[in-house]
Amino acid sequence: MRIKSLIVAFLVGLGLAIGFSGERPVAAAESINGIATIQYQPGYGIALWSGISGRFTGRYLAHGSQWRVLAREQRDGQTWYQLGRDQWIDGQYANFQTRGQVQFLGLTTPVIAGDRQVADAPAGNMGQTWGGATQLSVTDQLSTHIIGHDGPTNFNSVKRLQVGDAITVTDFSNQVRTYRVYKVASVNDQAIQVGTGINLFPNIVNADQGEQIVLQTCETETINRIVWAK
Repeated sequence: MRIKSLIVAFLVGLGLAIGFSGERPVAAAESINGIATIQYQPGYGIALWSGISGRFTGRYLAHGSQWRVLAREQRDGQTWYQLGRDQWIDGQYANFQTRGQVQFLGLTTPVIAGDRQVADAPAGNMGQTWGGATQLSVTDQLSTHIIGHDGPTNFNSVKRLQVGDAITVTDFSNQVRTYRVYKVASVNDQAIQVGTGINLFPNIVNADQGEQIVLQTCETETINRIVWAK
């Protein structure tokens, strides 16, 4: 249950419009919403292209940097990702993760997919699914548990949420739903509720609880804040 505090820079793509320049007609690009982490060699980067079969833009994207992805296209068995207008990268050098987002108290936090094998929340201002239905959906009638760091992040404000507050979720399919907080609790690292001794672990991570979300962040080194909304 423990979530450690880490901070790293998070980079996003530069453009919003979808487009490419190619030498022959191809199928339309598939609109997607996610994050590509460049996987090449430390100290080096990959080329940024003006389009599939397009020209080199003169820019390189550093190994380990992260970029918002707007579209994906297959060409001759190879995957390409679009980061902005006339900005494409070769997919073989990128690790892609689908992204959604949660909004509450005027703050927006990107959310990526994870699972219960993840030992820690993602670094920086980002959330990750952990328990429940880990492919974030607002229409699957399942519960999804999302973790994120406290400290200088948006998720730190999970501690300020109260019963009745609104949480708006954009899922991995770009569907949107607004939930209302119906319960908050503080638990230790074994999911035992402070003050009652009740084990809330099933209520936090079980998927079969109807359409809802469960948010978690740290209050202290040993205590976690949990918020349920439906």
